[in-house]
Amino acid sequence: MPLQLRGGCGLGLSPFGLKFQQVFVVCAMASPRVDRLGCSVKTRRGHVRRQGRLLALLTSGFCLAAVFLARCSAFAGAAGPCRGGSRRQANIVGRRQGSGQAASSYQGVSWHEASHKWMASLSDPAKGVVIALGIFEVQTDAAKAFDQASLAILGPGASTNFPASKYEAADIEEAGRRVKSFWEPRASTKYNGVYRTRGSTLWHAEISLGKHRQFIDLFETEEAAARAHDEAVRDTKAPKAVQLTMLNFKQPDDYFDEDTWEDEQAPREASSVFIGVDYHSPSGNYRAKKGLRPLGLFPTEIEAARAFDKASLSKGGPTNFMPPPSIAEERA
Repeated sequence: MPLQLRGGCGLGLSPFGLKFQQVFVVCAMASPRVDRLGCSVKTRRGHVRRQGRLLALLTSGFCLAAVFLARCSAFAGAAGPCRGGSRRQANIVGRRQGSGQAASSYQGVSWHEASHKWMASLSDPAKGVVIALGIFEVQTDAAKAFDQASLAILGPGASTNFPASKYEAADIEEAGRRVKSFWEPRASTKYNGVYRTRGSTLWHAEISLGKHRQFIDLFETEEAAARAHDEAVRDTKAPKAVQLTMLNFKQPDDYFDEDTWEDEQAPREASSVFIGVDYHSPSGNYRAKKGLRPLGLFPTEIEAARAFDKASLSKGGPTNFMPPPSIAEERA
């Protein structure tokens, strides 16, 4: 019965097909004069044979064969399990390598742990804001999405995973439209001059006068941005009619005064100092209108302004004169 070694391999047959007897022959050939060494043993026919050295050599050959088989077994184990085990192990390793940021060899591609898929993302070169471009089953698809977005933003000189000539102009344009929508301002629903973008939790404040826009700063809260906007509007010294349509939190001094309103400056190309009022040349009167809806003709400018205020106040719009205290406090 062959001797069993650890790992279940018998000594009778090694992985390379060598039997124990062949190992013995090889060992014996290494010492051709082995019978002249060792102790004397008398056989049945009276012959004397020196056997001790041969037994020692046999034992050493057995040990060498055992070591050889053990190393072969270790080598086979290191090469990987059979019956498809290597593929499964490779998949596990791939997933471990894919977890976390920058695990992929492609630019802009990382492993999305929650979905177990590949995510493509791009950084805003100006602000460093990360833009998510989508989640993909295959790494190369995510790499192509990154390439197209980079070419759309940075142009032909952008660093890409694959040659720029690989992509159609229509695909690059479409990627550019998707990325541009990420940066488009999303205006506040409560305040003028306040917005934020999808990639930011901060509120932006800016003023816009005619064709000129001026960025003010970033703020933690929407209200703080709105109040900073109002301060910047007052600093422009624009006509009251312009400021009143822009301010979020109006103060008493922001409104027209009944005694000094005639000293105020009219906006450029306007025929009245008031909001919603213009001079009607055919009748020689002043006309009040709310948007495109006419409110009537009035003999004086201030009467037309009061008619506008009444209609605008009912809709929560701006007024030329300070509204009743209860409404003014609510808007402050």
